[in-house]
Amino acid sequence: MMKKSNLILFASIIGCMTLGVMSPLTAAAIDTATTPGHIELEENDDPTGPVDPEDPSKEMTPPDPYNPGTGNAGPLSIDVVPTSLEFGTQKMYSTAHTYDGQKQAVDHVRQYIQISDNRDSGTYGWSLTVKQDDYLKNLSHTLTGATISLPVGTARNSLNATPTDVDTRLTTTAVDITNTDKTVFATTKDDASPTVGKGQSTSVWTPEQVKLMIPADTAKAGDYTNTLTWTLTAVVHS
Repeated sequence: MMKKSNLILFASIIGCMTLGVMSPLTAAAIDTATTPGHIELEENDDPTGPVDPEDPSKEMTPPDPYNPGTGNAGPLSIDVVPTSLEFGTQKMYSTAHTYDGQKQAVDHVRQYIQISDNRDSGTYGWSLTVKQDDYLKNLSHTLTGATISLPVGTARNSLNATPTDVDTRLTTTAVDITNTDKTVFATTKDDASPTVGKGQSTSVWTPEQVKLMIPADTAKAGDYTNTLTWTLTAVVHS
């Protein structure tokens, strides 16, 4: 018969073995060392190339000859504007008449604006305006009062969860272009998402949606041109 003292010793040994299985020993650290991580961020002043206006998270491939990049430097930049607002060769009228914009070729299916905003985190907000240098004119005559009209565009943004969806936080406005700046594309204030308009934002329409109205008793035979200027301005939302 096992003595009581031996029984206690045997039980203690079994208990230690069990604890060893359930709770393995933790190795103690003998020494430590450190390695620092480092990066210095600088403003991104590189130009941004054209993206697909219907999915601005993707680059435009192949390049679109009717909407090439401006090459403007960032971090807040106008990347794309239409190469031309073309109305072709048309019959003239003594009464007021409105002409539709024309495709430059069969594959010219869209015109668009692209804005990039790569400024500091927490800095957002911009507004794009357009104006003309003068009415359409040639060396001998000006089509005084002739008005080019831009339609409401469809706005998208590259940072949205679904970049192909319309971005309702961006505003696009139909405008009659004059000799003073008119806002055509802009961000709205959104406290819940201070990333409005960051990344790449696009506003797209078709060439036929652009209109030219020539007033009555204004037209004369000839070839007419003018120049549009697009201006991007940083906006502080308060």
